[in-house]
Amino acid sequence: MSEGPASFELTAADMVSAERLCFWTHYRSRKGLGELATHFLVFFLIGVFPAYPYWRWDRMTDILVTAAVLALLAVGVPLVLRVGLRGRRARKDFARQTSLHGAITIRWDEEAIDVSYPWGACRHRWSEFVRWAEDSSSLLLWKATGPASYHVIPKRVLALDDVAGIHAALAKHHIMENRAIA
Repeated sequence: MSEGPASFELTAADMVSAERLCFWTHYRSRKGLGELATHFLVFFLIGVFPAYPYWRWDRMTDILVTAAVLALLAVGVPLVLRVGLRGRRARKDFARQTSLHGAITIRWDEEAIDVSYPWGACRHRWSEFVRWAEDSSSLLLWKATGPASYHVIPKRVLALDDVAGIHAALAKHHIMENRAIA
C-alpha cells in the first residue's frame, strides 16, 4: 500500500487549526481534565479559608458560592484567554519559523510515513507515533518524544481515500486516537 504523494505548503491558518486541535485534545484528556479540576479545587480552597473566622451556618452558602465563583473565574478567565490568544501565537510562531515555509511532500506505506522538506527528508515508522487526532481541517500525528512534537497534515491536500489509508495504517499499528472538539 504505497500512498501519496501529497504535496503542500503549510499556511498560518493550518498552524492555527493545529494549535487549537492540540489544545482541545489536551484538555479533553484525563491529564487535562485533572489539571482543570486541581486548579479549581485549589482556588476554591483559597477562596474558602480566608473566610474561616466568619463561618456561621447562616453565612455558609454565601461563603461557598463566593469561593466557587472565584475559583471559576481563576480557572475560566485564563482558559478563555489561552483559547483566544492561541491563534495569534500560532501565526506569530509560523512567521518566525522559516523551516515550516516551503513545499512539503508526504508519502506513506504500511511501514512508515516519509516527509520531505526543502531542507531535508525523514522517514518515520508508524511505531514512533503514540497518538493522533483530527478535526475537519487537520490531522495531527504525535511522536513519542513529547506532547509538543507532532506532525501537521492539512486535510485540504488529502483525498478521502488518502485519509482512509492513513487511518488504516494507524489502526494497523494500534496507535491511539484522541478525540477532540471539532
